[in-house]
Amino acid sequence: MTPKSLFIIIIKVIGLYFLIDIIRVVPQFLSTLTMLFRGDIASGLFGAVISLLLIGVYLLLVKYILFKPEKIIDKLGLDKNFDEEKFELNIHRSTVIKISLIVIGGLTLLDYFVPFVLNLYSYIQAKNESGINGMLDMFSSNVQVSNMDLIHGGIMTLIGYFLVTNPRTITNWIEKLRKDK
Repeated sequence: MTPKSLFIIIIKVIGLYFLIDIIRVVPQFLSTLTMLFRGDIASGLFGAVISLLLIGVYLLLVKYILFKPEKIIDKLGLDKNFDEEKFELNIHRSTVIKISLIVIGGLTLLDYFVPFVLNLYSYIQAKNESGINGMLDMFSSNVQVSNMDLIHGGIMTLIGYFLVTNPRTITNWIEKLRKDK
């Protein structure tokens, strides 16, 4: 394995983490949109613009990090000044990507599963206390925040589970994109 191929793997792992992190920004964007509907137009517009800029920067980073890591390595000169031309590391690139996906998925599950279950419990408990009138009032501030936290936690838990249980599928997709290029 050459230094360049090692840095390509490391940069792609960072790109996968950024790709997961994009999903963390989407609920912030959606919550700013709800501010627009509540009448706080100035704050809602400002928050929406900032969130869209942040999502754009993340997407640009992911594009370059996942699909053009060679340009990053050449620009930063990461593969220069190594004494050895090749490293003795007998692990295939796809194996490293699979391990990385499992680790990223596991960390995502650890971060989101317990809060998701707690939010689900709180949501069900609040709905039981408020009765049918609370079920119909979907635009109250307490229910809306709880709904957003619940949806976000559920999606992130499912993504973490998917990463842990299907690393081969994602690795094949990444390798296919690399070979098509």
